[in-house]
Amino acid sequence: MPSRRGLERNPSLDGLRAIAVVAVVVYHADHNLLPGGFIGVDLFFVLSGYLITTLLVAEHDRTGRIGLGSFWARRMRRLWPSAWVTLAAIAVASLAGVWGADRQRTVPAELGAAFAHIANWYQAAHDGYIGQFAAPSPVRHYWSLAIEEQFYLVWPVVVAGVLELAARSCRFGRWAMPVVLLILGAGSIAMGFHFADAPDRAYLGTDVRAVALVVGAAMAWWWRERPFSPPERWRAAFGSAGAVALGAFVGAAFVVEPDASWLPRGGFAAVAVGCAVLVAGALANGPLSSVLALGPVVHLGRISFVLYLVHWPLIVAIGPGRPLWLRLVVALPVSIAIAELMHRVVELPVLERRVPKEGLAAGLVGAIAVSVAALVIAVPDGRTPTEQVAADLDVVPDPTLPATTSPTSIGAGTVSNPADGEPTLAPATTACVPLATPGSAFEGGDGFDPSTVEEIADPSGAGCDGQVDVLVVGDSTGRGAANGLSNLGNPSIRVWDRTDLGCSLGGETCPDWRVVWAEAVSTIRPDVVVVYAGVVSDLNGVDDAPFLSTDAGVVRKTVLGEAVATLSSSGAKVLLTTVAVPLRPKGLFFCKGDGTDTNCDPDWVATWNGAILGAAAERGAQVLNVAQWIDSRDGGEKDRPDGLHLAGSALVEHARWLVPQLVSAAAGS
Repeated sequence: MPSRRGLERNPSLDGLRAIAVVAVVVYHADHNLLPGGFIGVDLFFVLSGYLITTLLVAEHDRTGRIGLGSFWARRMRRLWPSAWVTLAAIAVASLAGVWGADRQRTVPAELGAAFAHIANWYQAAHDGYIGQFAAPSPVRHYWSLAIEEQFYLVWPVVVAGVLELAARSCRFGRWAMPVVLLILGAGSIAMGFHFADAPDRAYLGTDVRAVALVVGAAMAWWWRERPFSPPERWRAAFGSAGAVALGAFVGAAFVVEPDASWLPRGGFAAVAVGCAVLVAGALANGPLSSVLALGPVVHLGRISFVLYLVHWPLIVAIGPGRPLWLRLVVALPVSIAIAELMHRVVELPVLERRVPKEGLAAGLVGAIAVSVAALVIAVPDGRTPTEQVAADLDVVPDPTLPATTSPTSIGAGTVSNPADGEPTLAPATTACVPLATPGSAFEGGDGFDPSTVEEIADPSGAGCDGQVDVLVVGDSTGRGAANGLSNLGNPSIRVWDRTDLGCSLGGETCPDWRVVWAEAVSTIRPDVVVVYAGVVSDLNGVDDAPFLSTDAGVVRKTVLGEAVATLSSSGAKVLLTTVAVPLRPKGLFFCKGDGTDTNCDPDWVATWNGAILGAAAERGAQVLNVAQWIDSRDGGEKDRPDGLHLAGSALVEHARWLVPQLVSAAAGS
C-alpha cells in the first residue's frame, strides 16, 4: 500500500505482473491457445500508471516538489540496460541469419526505433503489428515499451505542473488533477474511435493506448485522497471484486482478438477499468492478495520485464510451423532461464547501484556500438526473397495502340526528337503485330539480303484476327501471372490486369469483386478471363461458417458460381486456377505463422481446390491446374522465394505454360 513517505514494493502486484507476462508469452507462442493474451500488456499499463503516479505524488507530498531529473534517471536504470542488452543480442544474432534475409533488410531501422523508444510509431507507419506477411520482427514487442517510455517522459511534467497549480489555488486546486485525468482519458477514448477503422494504428498509437495508463494514474490519485484502510467488510468487497475481475481477465484472454472492432471503440478503456479493479483487489490484503503473493509467483513477477524482452526473439528464432510443445518450451522454460540470468547479471546490479554511472554509460554505448557493427556486417547481399517477388507485382499497364500513324514500335525505345535534339521514349504497346512468315528473320552475317525484310501488316488487318484479349483478376498470385504474361511479350495475346493485392473474393475490407469484375468485363470485353484466387475464408458479402463445414461448402459453391457468371457475362471464357499449398516455413507468414486451420492448411487448400473444380464443372468454366504445375516442377524456394509467389524464371515458364491454354480456350477447343 502506498504511503506519504514513498512506495513500498507490494508482492501481490508482482503476482499481477506474473499473470500479465504469462498471458503475453502464451499468446505469442500460439495465439490460438490464448487469442486475447495481449491484454496482459493493458494490465502492465494500468500498473505503470498507478505506480508511477503514486511515486510522483508521494515525492511531492514529502518534499513539495518533483525532481524530474532524478525520476528520469531512475527510469533509465530500471529499463534501459536490459532492453538495450536484448537489442544488442538481437543484432548479433543477425550475423547468423537467424531473422531471415527479408526481415534482416528492415531490422536495422527497427532496432533504431527501439533504441529511440519510438517502436510503436515506426510499426504503425510501416507493416503494422497485426497483419505482417513476412517473418515477424524480433523487436516487434518493443512497441509497448516505447509507449511506457513516452509516458514516463511526459507524465511527470504534467503531474508536477498540476500539483504546483493545485498548491497555488485553494479553491480549484483539488479539482485540477481529476479534470486533467478526465480530459486525457476522454481524449484517448476519442482517438480510439477516430482510428477505429485503422486497427494497426489504434493498437499501436500512444494516444489510443494511453487510456490504460490514465486509468492507472486516476486510481493512484483516488488512493491518495482516500487512504486504503477500509473496515473488514469493505476489504472483503474489494477482494471479491478483484477476484471477479481476475476471472473476467482470464475469460477475455481466451476470447478477445487484437483486431476486434470494439476495442478502439471504448474497449481498451473497458479492459483498463477491469484491470484497475483487479489491482484494487490485489491491494485489499484478502485471499486474492495471498495467492498473488506466493513466492514463485512473486519471483516470476519480479523478472517479468526481462522475460517480456527475451521471450519474443526466441519464438521468432525457432520459426513458424514448429510443434506447439517446442514453442512452449522455448517460450516459457528457456525464456525464464535467460530472464533469470539477465535479472541477476544485468538488472539487479544496476538497480542496486553496484554499477557506477560511468560503467553504466559505457555499457549502453557499447550495446549501441555492437548493434551497429553487427547490423552493418549482416546486411543481405543481393535481392531478398520478398524483393524478388515484389519485382513482379507492379500493376501491368493496359494495352495501348500507337499514338500516331507512324510505323508501329514494338516496346519502348529511344526516338530522336528534332525539336530539342534530346532522345525521348516511344510508348510501349502490346498492339497486335502479326507473326513474321518463316524465313523472314534476319540471321546476321557480312551481307544484307533485302528478301529477309517484309512489310509489317497493319494492326487492324486480317493477320490480327487471332489475337486474344486476356483479363486477369484475383490476388497477388494473379498479379505475378499478369506480369509474367506481359513480360513474355507473346503477340498472340493482350493482357489486362485487374488484380488487387490481397484481394480476390474476399475479405470484407476489400473492394466488392462483383462490382469491379462486372465493370472490367463490360469495358474490356475480353476473350478469356483467368481467376487467381487463393484460399478465401472471409468471402465478401456473405456470412462465413467454419471453413471445413458443410454450410461453408455450400456458400463457396454459390459464390464461385456467381463469380463465373459475372465474368462470362460478356461472352468470355472463364478459367479458374487451383491453389498450391504454401511452402513451409516461409509461406506460413501469410497465415500469421500458423499452418493449421488457416489458409495455409493443406486440408483447407484441398477443400478450396475441390470447390474450384466443382464450380467449373457446374458453370461450364475451365480449370487451369496451377497447383499441379507447381508441384510437378518441385522447384521449392527457387520457384517461390517467399513460399507463395512464383518469381524469376518460374514466372516466365508459368507464362509460357499459360499462353497455349489461353489461346485454346479463346478458340473454344
